[in-house]
Amino acid sequence: MDLTANTIKPYGTHVAELASSLRTKEFERLLSQTKRMMTDIFDEMDQEALLHSRELFRDCVQSAYQSLGWDFGVGEHSQRVGRNASAIAKELGIEDDELGSYYWAGKLHDIGKLFVNGLAETLETKQLNRKVILLFIRTHAPLGGYFLECVLPLFPKAAVFAFEHQEDIDGTGYPKGLSIDELTIEGRIAHFADSYDALVTRQNWSSSQVCDGFHEKYEKIGRSDDAVLKAFVCVVERQHTEWYKEIAT
Repeated sequence: MDLTANTIKPYGTHVAELASSLRTKEFERLLSQTKRMMTDIFDEMDQEALLHSRELFRDCVQSAYQSLGWDFGVGEHSQRVGRNASAIAKELGIEDDELGSYYWAGKLHDIGKLFVNGLAETLETKQLNRKVILLFIRTHAPLGGYFLECVLPLFPKAAVFAFEHQEDIDGTGYPKGLSIDELTIEGRIAHFADSYDALVTRQNWSSSQVCDGFHEKYEKIGRSDDAVLKAFVCVVERQHTEWYKEIAT
């Protein structure tokens, strides 16, 4: 079969269909049952035990990545995303006792790649069309979200971060192609925190380029006065040089 660009649906269509098809009654039942069990367990924990469980969970995920030869998902990128997200949330006036949830959500936002990165690497060795491989990679968002829904008591914001960090305000993101009014505040914070780090560290953008790019995108949809955008820009202007001093321009 000739897997060319002309025979492949747009990425968002494929991944949205996958996300929809995963939501079977049996899957919903399993998620609901698991979340109830987790809630019962964590309701009995004090804060010290809860913190210990979070640390153990993080260490288990880190070990899983290392055993596969990866440092992606709870590595340096995700630590920075957690830091960025909690700073944006604080700038928005979110209470201090909630900021930890944003930090942990940022650290775990890419956890879905634990399920798909190995497959993508295998597909690359088969020299499949890159656009086909991207379809698999992009499933990391819904897969990570579904996984993190099962541990909501541990990480209350993490599932929405996983689901929405690749969405975009103009509806061009994935997995569902949500627009600004359909996205949660948490999802928009996740998108800023993740995109900012990726653009600076992987594409060598300067802080001004990042801010200008977001300003332009928000202006196109008539939302240049958006509160999350303003909070993000304030954080970048204040923190960028310290955070990214090795590559700041």
